[in-house]
Amino acid sequence: MPVAPATWASLAAVLLYAVLPIDGGHPVFITMVFGGFLLAVWAAHRSLTPTSHDPKFVVSDEFIGMWAALLWIPKEWAFLVAAFLLFRLFDITKPFYIRRFERLPGGLGVVADDVMAGVLTNLVLQLFARVLT
Repeated sequence: MPVAPATWASLAAVLLYAVLPIDGGHPVFITMVFGGFLLAVWAAHRSLTPTSHDPKFVVSDEFIGMWAALLWIPKEWAFLVAAFLLFRLFDITKPFYIRRFERLPGGLGVVADDVMAGVLTNLVLQLFARVLT
């Protein structure tokens, strides 16, 4: 996608998760997230050039960050929409110390800030889930 590739990747991740026959606490999904993290780090590292630290065409980091946001979250549309919106907000604004993760070397630095945005999203949604249930 030439326009907003990170947003489109995040949306694709949420929609794929929505149609999976498993939820965010299923061992297969957890394995997919952790395996996807390793694959995303590898792919991001392979895409780095001396002039591009975080190429915009690499969206595996947004995808896996979005899935990190969905771990152990109720598989309900309200939570999916909230996860998408919060993740994009945190990924764009990089609150707290999320931006510091970009300093990690190679592909790890490309992916880690997105995963941390996903972790922050997950924590906020976990709190809401506990309050609402």
